[in-house]
Amino acid sequence: DFGRLYAQCPNIQTVLCNGATAHKLFVKSGWAGARQVIRMPSTSPAYTLPYEKKLALWKKELETN
Repeated sequence: DFGRLYAQCPNIQTVLCNGATAHKLFVKSGWAGARQVIRMPSTSPAYTLPYEKKLALWKKELETN
């Protein structure tokens, strides 16, 4: 429920999406507004990027934003 989330946390400026599908659907939903939306590597084990690389990318982005 992004409406409720944004009402409770109006300072959200960046949204991280877990993979390409989540990113595509979120942008299409219209909830992005003026917020920055970043497509992150999927945390799914089916995604071929090694876990350590995914973890490093997520940590970096979470620390930055």
